[in-house]
Amino acid sequence: MHADTLDWLAFRLLALGCEFEVHEPAELTAHLRALSARLTRAAGHALPARQSRDAPTGES
Repeated sequence: MHADTLDWLAFRLLALGCEFEVHEPAELTAHLRALSARLTRAAGHALPARQSRDAPTGES
């Protein structure tokens, strides 16, 4: 696969919508880690998992 930039390749990989693992090049791995850190900061604190409709809420 030919890519013009690491950003382009990173976004194409994410757009696949599946799990993936990068073995090389090291520059892409580092770029994905930097993007991950930026996205984590942008998302703020993790949101609690949503309860399913059938899950008890503790109310009587």
